[in-house]
Amino acid sequence: MSGLTESLSMAARAMQAQSYGLELVGQNMANLNTPGYARRMLNLAEMPTGAGGGVSIVGSSAQRDALVEARLRRELPLAGREAATADSLSVVETSLGAVGPSIDSNLSAFFDSWRSLSLNPTSPVARDAVAQQGQLLARSFNEMSSRLSSSLREADTQLRGAVNTINDIGKNIASLNAAIARADGADAETLQDRLGQELDKLSELTNVTVLRNQDGTANVSVGAGRALVVGESQYQLGLGSATGTGLATITLDGTDITSEFKTGGKVGGYLDVRDTKIPAYQNQLDQLAFDVSQQVNSRHAAGFDVNGNTGNNFFTPIAAVAGAASALAVDPALAADPSRIAA
Repeated sequence: MSGLTESLSMAARAMQAQSYGLELVGQNMANLNTPGYARRMLNLAEMPTGAGGGVSIVGSSAQRDALVEARLRRELPLAGREAATADSLSVVETSLGAVGPSIDSNLSAFFDSWRSLSLNPTSPVARDAVAQQGQLLARSFNEMSSRLSSSLREADTQLRGAVNTINDIGKNIASLNAAIARADGADAETLQDRLGQELDKLSELTNVTVLRNQDGTANVSVGAGRALVVGESQYQLGLGSATGTGLATITLDGTDITSEFKTGGKVGGYLDVRDTKIPAYQNQLDQLAFDVSQQVNSRHAAGFDVNGNTGNNFFTPIAAVAGAASALAVDPALAADPSRIAA
């Protein structure tokens, strides 16, 4: 009779183990598309004959590969940086306009008006057209300069938001560390999934270094090894303002560490667009405006207006390349009296 009882107990334990295994399969299938979820595997162990034999449930474990996760977090910052750069430059592209209807169109119309005036130097209508096209060209440079400045400020705003998000994620990681340290079993695995998801989000924003502890918690550092989360403690990044420009700087304990965030993540992308790419476009635009102003004024000053006067500027003189696009304007006296145009 005892043999029958043992056999039935062994069969019951086996059925219980396989039933639990089926539950895990259902959970894995249900969470197939759940962000951060790690597949669960049933862990079984042989029971000694003296304890009834058969199989016993040891528990379940999440299938995580530390090497794969580390490699993924090395790639996520690059993807985040490219995405942030693309998003920001799409706004700049709109500001610059397509080839044809942008500044190139205004330049063509401006010089075409000069050609028409050269064919009929005494025509008041032709002179008015030159003055009008000059004003339209100057306004086109002014507006594009303004749009580029707006795009730069927008990148700065996105940077500030990204730094605040880093602090929010750091707070979440510290809270999850605290919960993981006190949890066990399935609850601990679920918290580990959430922790992994938060670490992935953080990796999209900047380069991170993650050190996993034996209890499942994670210590996180950013920049040049700056601690962001250690156990249950979080260290907040600060935001400062650069002298003169007012643009955001990233600080920690009052130290400017902005340069440590330029290589990866969305933060690096916003910094690259704000500090390198848009200023380069602004410099090219300023150089073009400066050259147009200088060359037109040089030729114009050598000619004679309707009254025989010479030495007049067409555009208001610009002293330096920097800021030339926003400063370009037709000379006020000439705009008010097109007869001063040298033809």
